[in-house]
Amino acid sequence: MLENGLIIIIMGSIAILYFVRMLVYISQFLLIVWKDVVEMASIIKSDITGIEVERELR
Repeated sequence: MLENGLIIIIMGSIAILYFVRMLVYISQFLLIVWKDVVEMASIIKSDITGIEVERELR
């Protein structure tokens, strides 16, 4: 009985860690996409208004 409980606890903790890792990967991906969208929007805005917007060099 004790072994089954330990196995359930270990498997549950592994599942939680994988879930948290997937959330971190998804949030990192969304952050990268958001930065690119903001950069593209600033480029389009500078093209429309004719005012040069400072962009960081990569």
